[in-house]
Amino acid sequence: MDFATLKATVAENVKGHRINLAQNALGRVVNRALEFVVNHVEQSAKFYNIATSPVTISVVLGTTTYQVSSSSVKIRKIQFAERTDIGGGVPISVVIIPYQEKNRFSGGWPIEDVGVNRLRPVVYFQRERDGAWYMRFPRDPSGTMTIKVYYIPLITELDLDADEPTEVPEQHHDLIAMRATKLVLNQYGKKADVWDVNYRELLNLMMIDLETWNRTGPRVRALHVNHA
Repeated sequence: MDFATLKATVAENVKGHRINLAQNALGRVVNRALEFVVNHVEQSAKFYNIATSPVTISVVLGTTTYQVSSSSVKIRKIQFAERTDIGGGVPISVVIIPYQEKNRFSGGWPIEDVGVNRLRPVVYFQRERDGAWYMRFPRDPSGTMTIKVYYIPLITELDLDADEPTEVPEQHHDLIAMRATKLVLNQYGKKADVWDVNYRELLNLMMIDLETWNRTGPRVRALHVNHA
């Protein structure tokens, strides 16, 4: 569904309740619903919306902080990171520690004591108040290396009528309209019980589809045609 169809669907769903929303108000509700459904998508398939190209960072001796985001790289979530400059062509997973554990690795704590190979960098990621993301080493990286950071971009807000919510599988775009319908009805104090039941059923189907997405792709309905 494109943006125009989603707005028209929501308007039709709430029409019987004598609710008339302006197009800009409908658009805001649809985008709020989109964010909610996208989060559910990534609960079951966390790599579904991963950016096509990772951010490549060249690490140098003596520098512990590196900015990951930029004017062209808008990051919502960091998914994983790899070191790619090791011989043999096989990347090594980077150990990403929680921010609150950075001091544990900053001093004399031997890396080998916590089961980390010396070739595997230990880093943490931090988002500043201005939205910029940084990769930081709790101590000097003690050499040069190349690290690729894989991330999920910001959700693309629907703006033009032809825009489509690509962060949600196409066969589940109905969920966005249903979620938006529920939001409108709740906002105006109307009952949304029927919509809530239908929404939960379709949400469950999407979650099941996405659980096997990486292996088999989403389920599709096969149509059986009788040939004369």
